[in-house]
Amino acid sequence: MTKAQITVYLQALDGHFLGPRAYETNKISIKFHYSGREVDLPYKLASDSDDGSPTKDFVTGKSTFMPIITVPGANKPTQVNFLTSDNQSIAGTHVFDLPNQIERAELDISVPLTYGDPFRIRQQVILHPAQTIYKIIIVVPGLYLAESKIPGMVSVYVRMMCGCPVSPTTLWPDGDFIVFADVLDTFGGTNTYKLEYDKNQPVTSNSLFSYKLSGSQKPIRTVTFRANQISAPNYGVLVQVYLV
Repeated sequence: MTKAQITVYLQALDGHFLGPRAYETNKISIKFHYSGREVDLPYKLASDSDDGSPTKDFVTGKSTFMPIITVPGANKPTQVNFLTSDNQSIAGTHVFDLPNQIERAELDISVPLTYGDPFRIRQQVILHPAQTIYKIIIVVPGLYLAESKIPGMVSVYVRMMCGCPVSPTTLWPDGDFIVFADVLDTFGGTNTYKLEYDKNQPVTSNSLFSYKLSGSQKPIRTVTFRANQISAPNYGVLVQVYLV
């Protein structure tokens, strides 16, 4: 029976592949259903795994169909990059016996998020006896919010789902993101604060958005952070518990 290979890449919407910097890659699940069987496509990090390389030019057979678009800033034009894979780019791969007739197979994918249930998608794949290589790119929307506890402030790290930082010098400028903190105090009162990008942190790996609390702020029980990317439908939530 003819052998075939399927390779599944998971690309953050407007970002890189979900690789070394992404959120809980060990909990990503890719299952392949075909010919009455279900197999796992291991999505495992290796010491040399990478998350792809942005390039100005589209490379047939290498680049993803979803570009990385950097919104224009002051006196800066819009940038368009295409994500290109290489032999070290993380992906789920499986070699299987190709059916001797056309078959409708299916991928069942689960990606953890920092809020609620995971991102789930079921993608059909048409298997054909004359085709032995299958490359599938699944785009994963969302933002990766990471905890930050700084005395006297409410703060959170906002990153792309691939873990890429938000800052003026990256492909994802801080001005393209809106971040709010819904604060619940120990007396049951609530306040909503708009967080600003923290320019005092190291620029290349910053991603920190914060708001300085006033002296009248009552002890905080929980903070719910909400982040939106303006130019893309990326959204993230993180609940941070201060006092139980």
